Amino acid sequence: MRNINIKSWPQAIAHLDADAFFVGVEQALHPELKGKAVITGAERGMVIALSYEAKACGVKRGMPVSEVTHICPDCILLPTDYESCLLFSKRIFTILKQYTPCIEEYSIDEGFFDLTGTRRMHHKDYKEIAKDIQQTIYQELGLSVSIGVSLSKSLAKLCSQLRKPAGITAVKGRHI
Repeated sequence: MRNINIKSWPQAIAHLDADAFFVGVEQALHPELKGKAVITGAERGMVIALSYEAKACGVKRGMPVSEVTHICPDCILLPTDYESCLLFSKRIFTILKQYTPCIEEYSIDEGFFDLTGTRRMHHKDYKEIAKDIQQTIYQELGLSVSIGVSLSKSLAKLCSQLRKPAGITAVKGRHI
């Protein structure tokens, strides 16, 4: 049996954030868009979401579409498919419920979940559980997510942002 230091994890709160969610949904539904500069928000005339390839071209969220076409002429502009995004969101949270009943939906593409005490049930440490969640979401939905695990919601959210895209960061109590 592994030596588990309870003091390192008096509680384990995780934060999941889908990477470029609105664009990720489009790429999951239309795999030919993967690896391309894709932008959603054409119906509003401004960038709502963008792929990491579009970010690399200098495109930013909130930018007018007219400006985007000058910066990144090869970008693919799409309207935001809110209905599909909502369905994908519901599926993400359904997957999380397989790992813990304690879930707080923070927005359509991110949420907090309490993993405290789930190591024995899953026979894994918290970082391994996060990796399982990440892989399940990718296998079932084709979406990339980043997950942070720490002692509080604030720290978990910071951890999830640290290694985007598709990152996992777990910071134990003694390492804060």
